[in-house]
Amino acid sequence: MFLPHWYHGVFVDLPVERHTHKLPGARREDAIKIRIMRDGTFYFGYSRVAPETLPELIRGAVRHGAEKRIYLEVDARALYRDVNALLPQIQKSGIQNVSLIANSPRLAASPVSLPTP
Repeated sequence: MFLPHWYHGVFVDLPVERHTHKLPGARREDAIKIRIMRDGTFYFGYSRVAPETLPELIRGAVRHGAEKRIYLEVDARALYRDVNALLPQIQKSGIQNVSLIANSPRLAASPVSLPTP
């Protein structure tokens, strides 16, 4: 089961994992979030970007006060090769702290009330 996350028109189905813990830094407004969509497109924040531009974007965000941690939101149906193409770009930025964002089963099991017609 996947729970959708909407970010200004960017839709990410996060995977559900058993061993998760909270990452309060991911909620910061200046958190460095990189999203990989199921079609292989990359988003830095809310902007679609080419993977080659990421090292400079990441360094710029850190210069402007962002935490030296990258939060990856990878669609559960994204291909491994797309994630693999991103990792060398992150290494070029000099950031070594990378966290993968996932949903916990407790959140996935909670009932969702749908409006009745």
